[in-house]
Amino acid sequence: MCAFSFTTPLEAQEFQNLGFGNAIEAMVITIDGEIEPGAGDRFEQWLNADGADGFRVMLNSPGGDLVAAMQLGQVIRDHGYWTETGRVGYATTDTDGYRNLVEMPGECLDACALAFLGGVSRSKYSAGSLGVHAFSRDLAQQGAALAATGTDTDQATMSSLSLAGSIVDYITRMGADARMFTVATANATPTPRFFSEEDAEALNIATSDGFGPFVLTPKAGGLLASSSRIGPTHPYDLATGLTLFCQEGHPGEAWIRIETDMQGGDEAYLLDSANGMRLIVTQTGGQEQEFTIAQQDILADSGGSGETHRWFAKMGTAPIRAVLAADQIIAQIDVPRSSGGYGASHTLTETDRKMIRSAFMNCIP
Repeated sequence: MCAFSFTTPLEAQEFQNLGFGNAIEAMVITIDGEIEPGAGDRFEQWLNADGADGFRVMLNSPGGDLVAAMQLGQVIRDHGYWTETGRVGYATTDTDGYRNLVEMPGECLDACALAFLGGVSRSKYSAGSLGVHAFSRDLAQQGAALAATGTDTDQATMSSLSLAGSIVDYITRMGADARMFTVATANATPTPRFFSEEDAEALNIATSDGFGPFVLTPKAGGLLASSSRIGPTHPYDLATGLTLFCQEGHPGEAWIRIETDMQGGDEAYLLDSANGMRLIVTQTGGQEQEFTIAQQDILADSGGSGETHRWFAKMGTAPIRAVLAADQIIAQIDVPRSSGGYGASHTLTETDRKMIRSAFMNCIP
């Protein structure tokens, strides 16, 4: 049993590197507290001084300055970071008192939701923690503040409209739907309007992940069934595509090709570091089969100068038949972490299976 205690909230815009292990995926950058003017500059300065140990940014904030939030989101985007909501606390083990860092739920409200959009990858599981209820209030307050300084009412109104236009422009540049602004300004109640996972998908607040549907393209002597990654890669997950094909006149022999975003390098070194490919096939009912494609049946090339690396693995009859009846396929090149991670996981639709069957028509025994 573990007793959970929450860490004391950080001062506004204090940034931290925290980790749950020694792998880069286990490291997070935390931003906790109200977003104040100059947040983007301070975050950039902190990154230049301390650096970041990971690529995930965890946001927990009641909101704050809208302009600062957009600047903060732009810095997050410029560095290629992922965003999610939450905060870090401690789990204390009752038996020995040992305290472990753990991820805990958080909230990202109003201006924070704009900063969240800066992520090149944005977690759909964070949608329920994203809430808005103050954009219209904040815009009205800006106009009132300007009017209080003696600014002409028309000028104050124009300033508010200009900010509104900047917010819509920012939302669309970050790849989200401009209708998010409508939602954010429509709620004038004291209670935040939280986004559902359906909202996050419909408004592109969250980014898609995984691999897209298989499509067919012709090649000499056959067809390629290819699926491309949706969303960015990250360290130790470098695969950008998965392709299945065979060649006329080679019955019982098909190939899996894993494309990557890794450029340059030495193919001989990559081959020496590989211990083959693991192919895991899950069929209807959850039955799972695992195949190991030996190192001597693995090829690597860069496709030419300046091109990305590609891995090829030759399959036999049993893996071919398993793939044709699969609900899910996972292909993973077995290499040390120092060589990167090359794998693809794909849940197949009936259309995907038809694409793969067409690509295999010249090699199904």
